[in-house]
Amino acid sequence: MSSDRHPAHTECPVINQGGNISPGQSQETGNFVMPQTCTYHDHLDALDPGLLGTIIIVE
Repeated sequence: MSSDRHPAHTECPVINQGGNISPGQSQETGNFVMPQTCTYHDHLDALDPGLLGTIIIVE
């Protein structure tokens, strides 16, 4: 899982702290400290719609 703007991954860098995961695994990201909407993708298959997602951080 990587932050969007493939391939730079700069939209929400805290997502990138989770590193690589395999199916069935989980991992923690960095701390989200301000309200925002972050999108992410599978770095190895960035165009697969089944591997895209959104995280919404509210106050």
